[in-house]
Amino acid sequence: MPAPTQNIAPVTINFTDTSSGDGLSYLWNFGDGGSSQQPNPSHTFQVGVWEVSLTVTNNNGQDQTTTVIVATEVPPSGGGNGNQNGNQNPNLNGNQNPNLNGNQNPNNPNLNQNMDF
Repeated sequence: MPAPTQNIAPVTINFTDTSSGDGLSYLWNFGDGGSSQQPNPSHTFQVGVWEVSLTVTNNNGQDQTTTVIVATEVPPSGGGNGNQNGNQNPNLNGNQNPNLNGNQNPNNPNLNQNMDF
C-alpha cells in the first residue's frame, strides 16, 4: 500500500479510474461507510484516516487497489509554511492500469483535488 495522502478536512477528492477493457464494473469503498459503483466518483472526507479501495471486475476476474486518505483538522494559525505534495502510483495486474496522484496544500481547508486510479 502506498504512503497515506494527507489533507485538511473536509476534503473532496475526484477519483478517476483509468482501467481498460470490456464489460468493466466498479466498486469504490471509501472507508467511511460510503461507496460508489461509478467509474469516476467524487467523495468528501471528514477528519479521520480512511482506506479507499477500488475493485474492478470483468469476465476475466477482478483486481483491487487501495490507498489511505488522512484528513486532519485545520492547523492553528501562526508561523510556518507547510506545503506538502504527494504522489502515489499503485499498479494492478491484468487489464487495469490505475494511477493515484494528489497534490495537497494544508493551508487551504477547502481543498478539492483529483486522484487517478
